[in-house]
Amino acid sequence: MTNSPDDLKILIIDDNENNLYTLECILKQASDIKVLQSSSGQKGIEILKKEIVHLVIVDIQMPVMNGFEFANALKDDENLKDIPIIFLTAYFKSDEFATRGYKLGAFDYLTKPIDEHRLLNKISLYSQLHKQAAELKRVNIESVSYTHLRAHETRH
Repeated sequence: MTNSPDDLKILIIDDNENNLYTLECILKQASDIKVLQSSSGQKGIEILKKEIVHLVIVDIQMPVMNGFEFANALKDDENLKDIPIIFLTAYFKSDEFATRGYKLGAFDYLTKPIDEHRLLNKISLYSQLHKQAAELKRVNIESVSYTHLRAHETRH
């Protein structure tokens, strides 16, 4: 698969290598997706500062920096605060934790074991939204360029 500029770039963060592998295998079933991995929230933030990422899937239960702390760190960074997050957890299944996740700006909140079809449906929906936003941006840039060109031609 070749990567195009419109490919959806997803960062997956989990301290368990088996979970990262499983997630990546599931996500690679979807087309037009590039997957990046991180084994911790801190490393995830470092990746986000270097790479353009469109969506983060983060495990909540991690040592040092849990998923909620990771989300707070993103929200405190002007350049990263708008990146959508899907929280993933095996432990926190109560409504209280889901509510906390949504308050931190979660795009969604999923539990382990991962429901492969549900995750792929969410990714497909987000991928469609991403492509529509990229197309709108492209059309808007072309429109602005055309308007600027026409205004320039009218003056001369």
